[in-house]
Amino acid sequence: MYDLKNIQALAMVIDMQSFDLAAQKLFISQSAVSQRIQSLENRMGLPLLQRTLPYRATQTGELLLKYFQQIRLLQHDLDDHFSQRATPQTVSIAINRDSLDTWFYHTLPDLHLLTDFRLQIITDDQELALDYFKNGLVSACISTHAKALNGCRCDYLGQMEYLLVASPEFHDKNFTRVSGSLARKLLGSPAVIFDKNDFLHKRYLEKHFKIEGEPSYHIAPSVHCFRQFVLCGYGYALIPRIDIRNELRDGQLIEVAPNKTWKMKLYWHYWSVDSKHYQSFNRVIIERAKHYLSCN
Repeated sequence: MYDLKNIQALAMVIDMQSFDLAAQKLFISQSAVSQRIQSLENRMGLPLLQRTLPYRATQTGELLLKYFQQIRLLQHDLDDHFSQRATPQTVSIAINRDSLDTWFYHTLPDLHLLTDFRLQIITDDQELALDYFKNGLVSACISTHAKALNGCRCDYLGQMEYLLVASPEFHDKNFTRVSGSLARKLLGSPAVIFDKNDFLHKRYLEKHFKIEGEPSYHIAPSVHCFRQFVLCGYGYALIPRIDIRNELRDGQLIEVAPNKTWKMKLYWHYWSVDSKHYQSFNRVIIERAKHYLSCN
């Protein structure tokens, strides 16, 4: 049996990215935090923490973090079963911003189990979210990868269709009035992306237009601000159809390449751990996501 206090110290250092802040959270000294992690490493005979910023767990450390989080979920169920006052457990998920602000937003009224959990959401590109799950940093995630990890489950949610769009003014100025191929026009016009981890735009241009270079771009790390950039005519972008139905209908946005869309299949990855509350939480998300994505 592993000492959970020692694993908790490891988890807290990675979560807080600081030995000092981890010590404050655990109400112990900084040296005690180091001693707990060292004791665990001595027990395992392997390093568990990469001791350079940013702090990360080693491969063995990742396994212990997953074990620790799953034990906490089971402990919560046990307390609930014996009618003890269960301390709300933290459940972290990794999700891309487009999903967060569309279908996940609409699941919130159904997530009554948030009275049992404290939900922490990490937003990142859908191609990177699975890394958080693999590393034991989150309890569930969205991904484009269809294969479940060992000891985990993976459910297909549906797909999001992305359209390449621009405002009528931007389209007229940068595409209609400019001669040359559309590929050349796209490369010479400003695009809008979320952040430097947003690889969807680059992959889209490579697939549909054989463009290997990158256009100049604005970075807008907010779904609403991102859309506003495009509506104001500052650039063109890939946006989910479900997020701009009204703007397309009203003519505020038009498709740049109507026959070239990007359909992204989404999957929900989560543990197989036999926790009633945790599995109910995942079931609600999966059911609501499937319903919303199938209707849109």
